Amino acid sequence: MENLYYAMLDFNIMELIGLVGIFICLIMILLIILIKNKNTKIEKKMVIKIPAFCILLYFIVLVVCLFNTKEPNPTYLDNLKIPNNISSRFYMTNLGFGICYRDNYTGETCLNYLKYFENKNKEEQEEKTKKEKTIKENIKEFYQSKR
Repeated sequence: MENLYYAMLDFNIMELIGLVGIFICLIMILLIILIKNKNTKIEKKMVIKIPAFCILLYFIVLVVCLFNTKEPNPTYLDNLKIPNNISSRFYMTNLGFGICYRDNYTGETCLNYLKYFENKNKEEQEEKTKKEKTIKENIKEFYQSKR
């Protein structure tokens, strides 16, 4: 359960906003289908309340995300030997680093999130190295079999 919490903190802001937007679109489509279905009785108030609630929910998520997400500290990325360029920092902009920013990288939640982030990063690097090794071996086998 704890990993789920840190995985939620690790969501990129654009992914989160996109997911909430898709969810709201699905609710709106469902509402339109229900309105067109003549067997379903829907009060006129509900036709106004549901879209208004969805739009309000979207803007609340948008505002919370925009004010609480931060980029990782560049020195932290340098210590992990992660590329410190604009695109990688933008991709890593999330709520977890926002919590760390507010806690000056000292709070318990922040430290646990950073452990989670480092382990996830290490696993991704190992997987990437393993894939590259497999690709090189496959290319080498392919050229050897042609001879």
